[in-house]
Amino acid sequence: MKKHYKTLAIVIGLILSSALRAEVYQTNEQFLQSSAEGNAVKSQTLWLTKKVALDVEKMLGHSIKNYTQKYWQDGNKTIWILEEIGKEEPITAGFVVS
Repeated sequence: MKKHYKTLAIVIGLILSSALRAEVYQTNEQFLQSSAEGNAVKSQTLWLTKKVALDVEKMLGHSIKNYTQKYWQDGNKTIWILEEIGKEEPITAGFVVS
């Protein structure tokens, strides 16, 4: 009987973890709006040099396809939305640098 409870617990854990992975906490637009405190911000592009791109590839452990990164500036702070492929699913993370 205990074996069945363990199996059931494992199945429930797998179902819950797959449901949690698909959850979106904030859209990119919502993150931008809250980070810019309602100010209108335009996207800008950071072009990576070959040396910086190689350093990024070394940190990530794989090659990168795009040598550009979009960001937004609001006064003295920049807003970054980075996307990466995790083990199985895409991962999006937002950062505000003041």
